[in-house]
Amino acid sequence: MSHRIVRHWNSYDELSRIEARAAERYTKVGYDSSAWAVTSGEALEGYATRGLLWVAEKNGEAVGFATAERYYPFFHLEELNVLPDLQGLGIGKSLLQAVIDEARKSHFPFMSLRTFLATPWSMGLYKRCGFKITPELERPQYLAQHIAHEQDLGVPLSHRCTMILDLNEHTRSNLAMA
Repeated sequence: MSHRIVRHWNSYDELSRIEARAAERYTKVGYDSSAWAVTSGEALEGYATRGLLWVAEKNGEAVGFATAERYYPFFHLEELNVLPDLQGLGIGKSLLQAVIDEARKSHFPFMSLRTFLATPWSMGLYKRCGFKITPELERPQYLAQHIAHEQDLGVPLSHRCTMILDLNEHTRSNLAMA
């Protein structure tokens, strides 16, 4: 499958639809995907304006995207979504590598994310790429707002975890194995 990663897109609402479709997969592991708010096109355009959006495109169409935020010393992966019928083909891995590359280029020593414990497709990718589950007592303080938002949405916090990648230890070989 041939795809490329770009930094801007012409239809941010199209990316919102990808996020909604990708969330449908969560119902297979017992989560109500309707509990999650889909990122608006306006918010996605804001990520692009700040240089924090990566879009996977194939044949001129968006097939996935990732967004991030900067909380020095952490570069935080906010979202990573791939169309359900194209998951498992390396698109998510390419998006993740692009975000890691930006974090390193921007001299961040760590990268963080929040994810569900029971989603083998995401947990497997993140673990293969060197992310490690961090005990909740050791999680970065800036995540308190993220966690409060998850709680407001009714997501059981026992189903979520924080993962951190030490970019000083991470090498491209981690992703080559993923």
